[in-house]
Amino acid sequence: MLGLLLLVGCESSNIAARRQAYATDYAALSAEEKALVDKGKLRQGMSTNEVLIAWGQPEIISTMDTPNGPFVIWEYYRKRTVTTPSVRREVMVPGSSTPVAESRVFPNAAPSGSSSVVESLERTAAFQNDRLVNWSPK
Repeated sequence: MLGLLLLVGCESSNIAARRQAYATDYAALSAEEKALVDKGKLRQGMSTNEVLIAWGQPEIISTMDTPNGPFVIWEYYRKRTVTTPSVRREVMVPGSSTPVAESRVFPNAAPSGSSSVVESLERTAAFQNDRLVNWSPK
């Protein structure tokens, strides 16, 4: 629960910082648009600047040509640390009547209890003619 509160607090402070950075664009929004942006929510037809204030700068921007014209896709990724629990594993070795610690048999294997950073696609926004046409998650 505390993690969720910290995440929400951090996200709202990021939105506040982006509102300041794009003050002119934010001031031009209607009250309804400001309310959505302030919550980090999107709606169809938003400009790229509105999405930028609501969600921030994407990690990847790509263009996809379609019969209906080009689409610009913004991709947002989330990084998180994954820790493998520490487990003592034993293996049977030919010629031995008792199990041997896995680390003695495979000394170069990654130790259990190690951490790694995993990056996964969290959300996307698709634009046509600088207007939001689709996004996920909605």
